[in-house]
Amino acid sequence: MRLRILCLMTLVAGGGRVWAANGNALTADQRRQVAQLWDMAEIRQHPLEPEKISTRTVPFLVAGVNDWMNTGDAWVAKKTAKPSVAPSAPTSRDEQLLVEDYYYSSELTPQGANRIYCAIARPAKASGPQPVILVFHGGGGHASGALALAIARRHPGMAALAMDYNGQFASGASRVTQWKNVTHERKFELVPDLRNWAMYHNVTAARRALDFLTTQPWADTNRFGVVGISYGGWVALFLAGVDERVKCVTTAFSAGGMEGTSGRGAQQLRWEPAEQRALWLAAYEPLAYAAQTKAAVFFSLATDDLFFWLSGAERNLAALPGPKGWLLRPNCNHGAGGPELPDMSPAAFMRHVLADGPALPGFQGLEIGKDGISYAWKVTGTNPIARAILNWSPGKPVSPGRYWIEFPATRDGDRWVAKIPGEFRTLASVAFATVINPQLGAVSSMLIHHDGLDPATQPGPQWDGNALWDTLRGAAAWRVPAPTTPATVFEFMPPAGIKLGPAQGGKKFCLLSNSVVLGSGVATQHHGVHLRINGNGHAGVLNVGLLRDTNSMDEQAYLAAVRYTAGSADYELPWSQFKGSATAPNQLWPFDALRLEGARPDGSAVRLEVIEFLH
Repeated sequence: MRLRILCLMTLVAGGGRVWAANGNALTADQRRQVAQLWDMAEIRQHPLEPEKISTRTVPFLVAGVNDWMNTGDAWVAKKTAKPSVAPSAPTSRDEQLLVEDYYYSSELTPQGANRIYCAIARPAKASGPQPVILVFHGGGGHASGALALAIARRHPGMAALAMDYNGQFASGASRVTQWKNVTHERKFELVPDLRNWAMYHNVTAARRALDFLTTQPWADTNRFGVVGISYGGWVALFLAGVDERVKCVTTAFSAGGMEGTSGRGAQQLRWEPAEQRALWLAAYEPLAYAAQTKAAVFFSLATDDLFFWLSGAERNLAALPGPKGWLLRPNCNHGAGGPELPDMSPAAFMRHVLADGPALPGFQGLEIGKDGISYAWKVTGTNPIARAILNWSPGKPVSPGRYWIEFPATRDGDRWVAKIPGEFRTLASVAFATVINPQLGAVSSMLIHHDGLDPATQPGPQWDGNALWDTLRGAAAWRVPAPTTPATVFEFMPPAGIKLGPAQGGKKFCLLSNSVVLGSGVATQHHGVHLRINGNGHAGVLNVGLLRDTNSMDEQAYLAAVRYTAGSADYELPWSQFKGSATAPNQLWPFDALRLEGARPDGSAVRLEVIEFLH
């Protein structure tokens, strides 16, 4: 067994230049621009000019839900709403929250000042200054009173400020930021002006929000926290990296570490001109600011996120010098798919840092035993652990193409121990542990990497019965591919099938399993894929795809279409029937996903009674 050593991106000075990890050099002038990028002296010469545009009071406790995630970003996959859960109850069931809407000025441009919209929710009868949490929505969201309320209700006794930065996508709309120098264009032109990217203006506006809060008597200026959702997580990480007033950061489905990944969050590294990429890495990659971040940081992440890869987030977390932690949601892509896990831990982490609440559990080591199948770890802290699990992923696929299997752990003295099946000990793998406290939520360990055989490219151990996919775990082997794909309902049909169809009100479905990674290495020993499809009274077309580098910018898809009848029938898909794009390699393996998609105009389900290798 050999553990992988993390390699962090660094900027190394030498010969009047700064070298980014990809080998591109920065000139002395560019280095000066990076050093001076976040100097606020000139910007602060212009007054904030705050304007209150509305105020109202609402109850703290409300019936229904606190859907803070979806309120903050339409791109994050919607989930079934759950009752609101807070780390601790408010002092009174009659407590009221005051909600205020403001505009304030950020940078002054030749066309006038950027007018930033924000909404504030705070306890109406607080006895003194209170901690304030800034919340930054995702790339598909906007700030609103509803978002500020959701965060204030999630953090009792604290105020929340939701700042908008997507006004360029809502021209003429009310209660959005009125930009003078930010357009809907997401690309950058960093030469000659390094400030010519939206993130600079977003973070500068956030710093001005902190300036505004320092003028408010109800705000405790020594206890500022930040919550960032998706793209907003980058705003949060940048803000903490350049402004020491931030004491705590929690992110939802967001992290840095883009270099060396092909995630959607790394697309800037493929934009032209190429000479600007080193500038972007030095100035606008969150990892570049990690080492100087003094705030405590907690990531809540999806293991298979198509924007922010786990492999990059691992580097980002390791580079942070202060208190830190994360929660990893296995088989989840930016909120789509994966098991339900209690999401109180980011709020509990924030309460611990800003309000001396109880600390989350910690980890002391995660080790693989000499037998190659036992994983053991210790949990630190005094709070009881209700459940502990090991999440284990075979092979070497890209981060968003991994398949994670859950193995329960048991207590052995002062350690927790989980075991994987003995036949898997030879496989390359990645694993992490997660422990759950009923009051505080779930926390995950750092990753542990094990070198070995890659089952996608070499014959190795197979699923029970040499199945194409992990039939032993049934429905847990499948997930909705991405937050943008059609909402799909599905259930396992023993011994080797899936019933799937559109979610209520939909007409399309899409489902994916990365468990086929074990089958990839033995694909040449078979002739293709055999399906038994029952149209459940309606004929249709099923599109079957074998994917390589799933959900990355380099994804290759090999597709075959099956026209099925209204009844039950068998269909054979030889490998030759799977066709790739004009640029795809001729050979369809290795593959790391099997995708099933189609339409059911009446909204009914289709039954795939058998999904197996064609022998």
